[in-house]
Amino acid sequence: MTFQSPAWLWALLVLPILAAGLVYWARSRRGAAARYADPEVLPLNFSARSRALRTASAVALLLAVGAGIMSLSRPSADATEDQEQSAIVLAIDVSNSMLKTDLEPSRLDAA
Repeated sequence: MTFQSPAWLWALLVLPILAAGLVYWARSRRGAAARYADPEVLPLNFSARSRALRTASAVALLLAVGAGIMSLSRPSADATEDQEQSAIVLAIDVSNSMLKTDLEPSRLDAA
């Protein structure tokens, strides 16, 4: 496999930085909720389901960014195997010009 634009692969170094940013954002969000929210109004303990969905969405984001970067590098596979292919086309003109009798018995019968 070769890449038509391999310089885009350097952009994959952004993925760990983006992952660290997502972890930092999640932790700072939790800390901000603990500082500013009224515990009676907003529960500080998120359910396991919401944490799992938030984690799954972060993983999907990282995979989508990685796939986008890989597609920008334009991967291509070299297929150099020998293939023997042939095509035979048989075309017969059946128009009225083939009914002329300049050939014996007619052009269509001669073909």
